[in-house]
Amino acid sequence: MPHASRFVDLEETRLHYLEWASEGPAVVILHGNTHCGGVYETLGERLSADFRVLAVDLRGHGLSDKPQAYSWRQMRDDITQLIDALDLREVLLVAHSRGGGVSLLTATARPKLVRGVVAYEPTVPLSLPARPTPEQSARWTRALSRRSTFESREEAYRHFRHRGAFAGWQDDYFRAFVEHALVERNGGGLELASPTWVETKLYEAMGDVGPWQEVRGCQTPALLVYGERGGRLGEGRDPTVAIRPMFPRCEVVVMSECTHSGPMERPEAFEALIREFAGRV
Repeated sequence: MPHASRFVDLEETRLHYLEWASEGPAVVILHGNTHCGGVYETLGERLSADFRVLAVDLRGHGLSDKPQAYSWRQMRDDITQLIDALDLREVLLVAHSRGGGVSLLTATARPKLVRGVVAYEPTVPLSLPARPTPEQSARWTRALSRRSTFESREEAYRHFRHRGAFAGWQDDYFRAFVEHALVERNGGGLELASPTWVETKLYEAMGDVGPWQEVRGCQTPALLVYGERGGRLGEGRDPTVAIRPMFPRCEVVVMSECTHSGPMERPEAFEALIREFAGRV
């Protein structure tokens, strides 16, 4: 089923999303930092056999507006307003990384409309160290200094294909990234749709715990998925310690042989988790 490219005007910003329309319940997909909804083109098409699927570009990403502010509260409110504006009901939120954190906050704000959350390695400030680890700081520095302009999509493909987190992606997901996460540049060529200044603001806002401290005992079921090689698991490390009091009905699954990019590395396994969880909630 082909997707449609749509926009929705909200109180503070305008969001873009891809939609695979069907008569089934709604699945809203939220991506991680520097990605976009279009990365999940294959997943959206596969799920559309049974669900109405929307893959959203978070503020600052893809074709969505790029305002100056990126707090957790604002990103949560963007998605709650999108759910309200599109009159979505019985929503299953499927998300990765930063989008995972946004999905959990959205579930607390719309408990009667969100029936469940599947979040792969959700970013939650209460479960992060007070200060970035040297490894995190180095990763952020590399991200902010990455190349962002290209003459063609073929050049971008060759540049990124085997670098860093992209190395393990299945090729259809990586090609979707090249197709949707780069936009035409004034004067010719292409540039990443999520500029580095947006990523800087996202990192600056990451430690804002305010909206999280308001969450206690949300009864929305949540499936938290972690990669065996994602860096968040290990001896003496439990990334769910801060999440469990907020979501007492959460479950945890580990995807073997996966890094932080598990949904793009083993998409069939991730889809199977989504479908099994959706069948229960």
